[in-house]
Amino acid sequence: MIDRGRLADLTRRERATYRGRNPRSAAAYAQAEHSLPWSVQQLGARSEYRFTSPAPRTGTESHAATDSELDDYLHVYLANRDVLMTPFHNMALMCPQTTAAQVDLHEQVFAAAVAELLAA
Repeated sequence: MIDRGRLADLTRRERATYRGRNPRSAAAYAQAEHSLPWSVQQLGARSEYRFTSPAPRTGTESHAATDSELDDYLHVYLANRDVLMTPFHNMALMCPQTTAAQVDLHEQVFAAAVAELLAA
């Protein structure tokens, strides 16, 4: 059986290692919060946007938060501006080679997409 305390310690260690190797992922995650009722979850290089708040805790809750029209809009809007999100899970992935300019582009384009959604 897996010792859950050890697993938690190992996971904390790996997250700290990741943050040290990849500070831009954390920067992108910090910038991702917007004034809409959704949540952003980060795990390492992955920031996942879910269109509900608080963040879903189960697969059923995550599925219930699915908004296909919003997914389509964001994916196409970002892709048309040279920013790709995964076509599943609405994830932005940032690796150690991701540049500060790429993080900034992601945030600028994502913020513009949100601004258009909120325009009257």
